[in-house]
Amino acid sequence: RRRNLQEHLFLEGATLPTCRSCLKDPLSHCFLCIGQDVLGRHVIYSCTGRAANKTPEDGIEHMATELERLFQNSSMPGQIAWVLDFAGFGLADCNPKVAALALPMFASHYPERFGQIVCLSFPYAFYPLYAAGSRIFDKDTMAKVKILKSDKEWKRYGDAYWSHDPGMRSWLDEAVKCKGVPGSFPGPDFTEQLRRTPATENAIRILERCATHPGCHGCHKDHKH
Repeated sequence: RRRNLQEHLFLEGATLPTCRSCLKDPLSHCFLCIGQDVLGRHVIYSCTGRAANKTPEDGIEHMATELERLFQNSSMPGQIAWVLDFAGFGLADCNPKVAALALPMFASHYPERFGQIVCLSFPYAFYPLYAAGSRIFDKDTMAKVKILKSDKEWKRYGDAYWSHDPGMRSWLDEAVKCKGVPGSFPGPDFTEQLRRTPATENAIRILERCATHPGCHGCHKDHKH
């Protein structure tokens, strides 16, 4: 798959791609692998409101590099459970170019990677993108989308899929209480509870850098789901 990615995404001597924007600024994107669910799927937490970099091309490159890193340039089996938190989702996140770039990429290269897509606080402004996805992906893929509309539904899902990993569960429960702005993540005490593995190492490093970043002010708990 390397030939399909731009060479500048590979650091000198590296065999896996790296997001250049995140190397410069850990607040750039929020697409973090923080563990595995009970089915062995990589749990990716994302929140566009927490991404300081709103350039569509940079965001797409970040997602592609993370997926290629997780699956060793598409040489390894496995799936992801993608948690989309819409806290802070606004007009800056409604660029139609995102859908134009992301949906074909996912449909062409990664459809088998999506084990589940969990949407939290699904905003009205996101429905056009959801509708576009339904035209590109088949019914089996769209059936993997689960929309959680209440605290009760969030807890029920967490009980079913994350209870085996208390550290990851605690981090997620804290994350969805945080304000959807760049740098608003659970504190270091929660990050320390995440299991450090080759899959989660990149996300943990980003969170650790965020904790010491001048633009990071911790988790402001004013987000309800």
